[in-house]
Amino acid sequence: MAEPVTLDDMKVHLRLGSAVTREDDFITGLIVVARRAVEKRTSRTIVGDEPTLTGDDLAQACLAIKLMVATWFVNREGDAPEPPQVAWLLDPLAQWDDGE
Repeated sequence: MAEPVTLDDMKVHLRLGSAVTREDDFITGLIVVARRAVEKRTSRTIVGDEPTLTGDDLAQACLAIKLMVATWFVNREGDAPEPPQVAWLLDPLAQWDDGE
């Protein structure tokens, strides 16, 4: 499976014109890093043979990815805190041990 958030999706979110290409590699790299962060934080997979994050949960994770990428895009020096919305979006998606 390809990345769940495309470059075009991210350009719309960032309000960049589709013709702007000088940032494409940077944005694409941020998408990959954010997706990996979501997978690690939720202990679920998005990309691979058998993704475990699908449907509405995937849509929620994609919103978190967009927020993370937007924050990193604007704050390139790495000194920006994680948007609080990311925790609200991802914490419910984490695999909880229900004792079974």
